Amino acid sequence: MLAVAFATIFFTLSSAQADLLSLFHQLKNNRDVNYEVIGAVCEQVAALQLKEEYGKNYDVTVGIRYFNNQRTIGELDVVVMRRNDGEAVLVGEVKCWRDLNSARHKAVTQLQRFRSHAENKKSQFDMYSDGTHQYYKKSQFDEHPTYIGIAQNGARKAGFEKSLGYSLEEMMRLRKMLLDCHKRGHCDPRSSQQQSKRQQR
Repeated sequence: MLAVAFATIFFTLSSAQADLLSLFHQLKNNRDVNYEVIGAVCEQVAALQLKEEYGKNYDVTVGIRYFNNQRTIGELDVVVMRRNDGEAVLVGEVKCWRDLNSARHKAVTQLQRFRSHAENKKSQFDMYSDGTHQYYKKSQFDEHPTYIGIAQNGARKAGFEKSLGYSLEEMMRLRKMLLDCHKRGHCDPRSSQQQSKRQQR
């Protein structure tokens, strides 16, 4: 029985490590993401999961700022849009905080702030994504998308609609892996392309 227990623990740890390694390889070459910002890694993982859930007929964008007269009002962490018409179907606020109750309160406040602007016919604002370098229109949010909060393990108990399926410690471990890789210059797609060209010569 003891041997089985140890084997189960080892398998669980190995599976968790394999999952993090898979996430690392999917995220490592995105040079437009600043992983110095603690929450960035959680937003990227949430985006990967939503891409898998929604499939090829939808686009998932991270970090859309909405602003008025060049003054930023707020930011949408992750947005899912239908590819054929660009209409938003989901807006998510991602939090990776130790205090999940406080995180939930903050997420709800931020989602409500955007929703009040989006549903107010008199409210005017522009939208721009630093990642995709695209502008978006307020009208793309007029079909009443679903608004959800997303966080690490334990999220649902704290009232979040979606869990990342990883602990905060695992997310911070993944962040460190990405930061270390970028600092060594191994994760920039430009450097890997240059290395490939040198090898071909």
